[in-house]
This record gives sequence, structure tokens and C-alpha cells, in this order.
Amino acid sequence: GTQIEGRFTPAVSGTWRLEAQAADGASLEGEPPELRLVIVADSAPVVALPVPGRDTTLPISMRQQLVADVRDDHGIARVSVVSWRVSRTGRIGEAVRESLDVSGVGDRAIVQAQLDAERRGLYPGDTLRLYVEAWDNAPTPHRGRSPEIALRLPSMEELRAQAREAARDVAVAADSVSAAQHELAARPRDLAQERTRDAA
Repeated sequence: GTQIEGRFTPAVSGTWRLEAQAADGASLEGEPPELRLVIVADSAPVVALPVPGRDTTLPISMRQQLVADVRDDHGIARVSVVSWRVSRTGRIGEAVRESLDVSGVGDRAIVQAQLDAERRGLYPGDTLRLYVEAWDNAPTPHRGRSPEIALRLPSMEELRAQAREAARDVAVAADSVSAAQHELAARPRDLAQERTRDAA
């Protein structure tokens, strides 16, 4: 009839032109239709780690808040936090993977998590290094990962220095409060003397 139906699977970018001939051998009217295709390879998920965002020190609680931003055009299949201990002497521990829940998030997820470093055997001066990795939902899954972040546990010397600095800050604050208290105590006397002068 006057219609053609079919399919093909292009492997590279290019231009395809339909060549057709009538049953009686006559050429068709007009320019043959063209199909221009650009084949774009599927990319890996894009993973960012805005919190903590950069190298920092571990909190005293040994629990670090994490926020991961993951995007992919095929959708996100799974996300994990990968972390490992590096001792102050440079010894590297075994990597630990912790899965994050991304069920039903679609093609973008902002995932909040908490990394518990309390049971990781860290000593003062050690570092916990981490990154977040994600797999997309493509027929052949691709893996993307965030930049690596270092969470450092301060050394004993640094902890003592921080304690001394905190003690100095407390002393300065106490002196400031004491001075403000003396000033407040003197103010009623000054007001009383001013009233006496006004009355005189």
C-alpha cells in the first residue's frame, strides 16, 4: 500500500535516508525523508557530597552528618557510603560499605545519613576517609562516586590545646561577666547620686 513499517537499531551517530521505489518502477515524488541521529553514551550517576563538603575534623560525638545529592537520567538503583580508617602511621584499614535507602526516588535523590565512627577503632590522630557511590538503573548499570572526604580525629596534643583554649575562653567570658556585674551594681548608686543632685 502507501505505508511502510519497520525498525532498526543504529550503533553509531549518522544520517539515514529512506530509499523506496514504486511497484511499477517509477520514482517517488519529492525528497526522500532523512533521519539524523546522535548516539549519546549513557553516563554514570553524578554524586555530590555537600555535607560535610570538604575535609574536616570528626565531632566529639563521633557521628558525622552526611547529605548526598545523586542524579542520573536512567534513575537511581542504589547508593552506598564507603569508608575506611587510615591510622596516623599510614596504615589503611578495610573499606566498609553501608547502603542508603533510595527506593522510589526516581532520577534524583537528596539522601541524609549519619556515619557512626564510634565503633571503627579510631585513635587520636587517625583519619576516616569516605565517599558516596551510586549505580543507575540502566540495562548495564553504571557507577558514579563523589569526591573523597577525610574526617580527622584530633591528636591528644591538639585535644589538650583545644581544652586549654576553651578554658581561656571561659576565663575571659567570666571576667567579662564580672566586669558587667560591677558596672550594673555601680549604676544604681550613680542614679541615686544624680537624683540627690537634681533634688538639691
